[in-house]
Amino acid sequence: PRDDVQLQAAISNLVLGSCIIIKDPLQGTWPVLPITVGKVYRWFYSIMRRKKLKSSWKSVLPYKKALMRWATQYQKDPFSVLDADVVDDMRKAFKAEFPVLPKQIKIQITDDLFAAVVRSLSPSNPIDRVDRDLYTVLKIAGTRVSSLVLGADKRRFDRIVRLKHVVFLPSSRNRQRVFMLLPVTKTRSAADPVGMMLERNHNPKSKVCAVESLYRQVRRRKRAGAKGNDVLFWNARSNRPYSRNVFTTRFKGRIDKVASWRIGNTKLKGKPSAYISGISFRKAVLQKLKDMGMSPSQVATYATHKTLAAQMNYVAATVESCAEVAAALYTGL
Repeated sequence: PRDDVQLQAAISNLVLGSCIIIKDPLQGTWPVLPITVGKVYRWFYSIMRRKKLKSSWKSVLPYKKALMRWATQYQKDPFSVLDADVVDDMRKAFKAEFPVLPKQIKIQITDDLFAAVVRSLSPSNPIDRVDRDLYTVLKIAGTRVSSLVLGADKRRFDRIVRLKHVVFLPSSRNRQRVFMLLPVTKTRSAADPVGMMLERNHNPKSKVCAVESLYRQVRRRKRAGAKGNDVLFWNARSNRPYSRNVFTTRFKGRIDKVASWRIGNTKLKGKPSAYISGISFRKAVLQKLKDMGMSPSQVATYATHKTLAAQMNYVAATVESCAEVAAALYTGL
């Protein structure tokens, strides 16, 4: 449009939700940018939720200005003036209820599934060898994944285990045990670190041993020139500390390759990896501790939980446990 009347009409169509191309004689044709009123309202609402702003719609106005400054590169600002009708619409948008989809509950990784993932790793691939040792430590130790790889929270560099935090006992040549210090955890600060002792697997037929896996990784890092303050697990492909995103992407991809996409004759609604994550290792370990007869307080202490109720997200009642309770109730009758 070349006159102001046609330009205003075009902008009105854009505000009403039309994705159009506005042609300016000075700047040429601008690309299509599907910014509509409804989409902007919902975007403002999502920012308010993520940033934990005030409940008022006015708390997102600084973000609105930033968005409009960016959008003016491509199209005219449809919200240059907030009239009474627009203000009323924005208020209504923030009062609307947005459905929240429930997250998929993650299940435990079984021994069979773990063995299938390990078999899929190539012993000739150096990246697969690192992943195998990482999976083995998580399968036995049951630590939070962000203790061994770099998470996304503010304390990620404080939480990650480094070479100086791993000590073999009685010595590295005679590796019967390994002491691993978790400097900072989700529930513990640096003033109250957590120490974990792992035993060597004495079964000669088994190739799964957390102590040997940690030893191989420590030796691998020292050969690369790493010192005591360097992180334990390193991503050789990016030449950076092993991150949680890389771990999740690789692990889920391997789960989809080895796991069944059906339960009986019923096909899963999504990928098998949707039911598995890094927390699946921790759930399996804590469930085993519970099935072995450890008390809830012992499980909570091992998992560094603040309360006993926190472990209910990890362990579950089984038919065997119900039978044990029934047998105890009949004692003496």
